[in-house]
Formats: sequence, C-alpha cells, structure tokens
Amino acid sequence: MMKKFCLALVGLVLSSLVHAQDQKSDWYVGAGVGQSNMTFDSQDFRVNPSIAAAGFNASTYETRDSTSFNLYGGYRFSQNWSVKAEYTDFGKQKWGYNITGGNANSDLNVKGYSLSAVGTFPVVEKVSFLVEAGAFVYDAKRSPTHSGTVVPLTGTPEISSKMGLSPYAAIGAQYELTTNVAVVGKYAYYGKVGSEEEFGRVNLNNFNISLQYSF
Repeated sequence: MMKKFCLALVGLVLSSLVHAQDQKSDWYVGAGVGQSNMTFDSQDFRVNPSIAAAGFNASTYETRDSTSFNLYGGYRFSQNWSVKAEYTDFGKQKWGYNITGGNANSDLNVKGYSLSAVGTFPVVEKVSFLVEAGAFVYDAKRSPTHSGTVVPLTGTPEISSKMGLSPYAAIGAQYELTTNVAVVGKYAYYGKVGSEEEFGRVNLNNFNISLQYSF
C-alpha cells in the first residue's frame, strides 16, 4: 500500500512539472504615453526667506502634471508571473513664485529605470488584473531661473541633479486585442524622489496606457 502511495505521489509531482513546462513563457515589449504628477514637499519648495524679510508678498505657482513616455521589456516565466525592466521619462514640472519686480522658478525633470515583478491574473476572457512591485533608479534634474530683483530659490545652485533609489508599485489592467497584442493601462507610485539639501523632495506618480507585443 505504501509503495503504491509513493508511486502515485511521484506520478503527481512529475505530472505537475510537465504541466508547468507547458505554461506560456515568452518575451514581451511595450511602449506608451501617460500623465505624470509631482507633489512638491512644502518644506523644500518655499519662497526665499529674504523676500518675506524685505516685506514683499509672494504668490507661488506650480505645474504638477506633465506628459510622460515609457518603454519596457519583460520575460514571462509562467502564466501569471513575469519580470520587467522599464524606462520612463516623466516630462517637466515647474514650481516658482512671483513678486513685484520679478520671479523665481525651477523646472524639474525626472527620468529613470524600474525593475519589477509582475503578476497577471485573468478576470474575464481577454481581461487581466495586473500588480507590480520593485525598485526605481532615478535621475532628477532641477534648473532654477530668476529675473528682475528676485534672488534665486533658497539653497539652490543654477543646475542641480540628484540620482537615487526608491520603491516602485503599480496596479492596472490588460486587454488582449489579439494573441500577441494587448493594451495595458496602469497607475504607478514611485515614492519620494530628490533630496532635502540640493534638489528638493517630490512625491512621484504616473498613469499611462501602453501597447504591448508578446513574441
């Protein structure tokens, strides 16, 4: 009886391994466009204290949203799981202030690479739910300008740059147009990028729609 049980167990394991090898395993690539959003840290993006000390009233302004672009490639090693590398350029955002006699502002641009594990879970025919988690390596640049009698933004050199690492997470959905082509929409959070000292900190989010091709 024990011998038959062991043989049955071995057979079940071998059957599972053969079935796992039959699962779809392939490469895929994609490209898309979206809208990025930056939330500026109020401790880092503020009016130069000398403006207030001089008795000026400053009005701040910001452009939080910008057009983003992404390219990616991945390898699907099972029906539900894959690993993906992605490049994203989040466009240009702006923060600044105006007073009588001039203005000061900073153009901000963030771009970088993410590496993530991707889970794909079918919901109905041709539609799947997506979850992603990984890390994001970014390159952030801040280019301040000022005019008239306004002094530059506090503690900011003319051009500052910051590279760093932050967590990455995303949720989305995928719709299969054909066996090889799909439309993917997702919302992604890239954590807080930048630094308090030379760049300023911003919370970075992005929503995009991509066209994906599986080989």
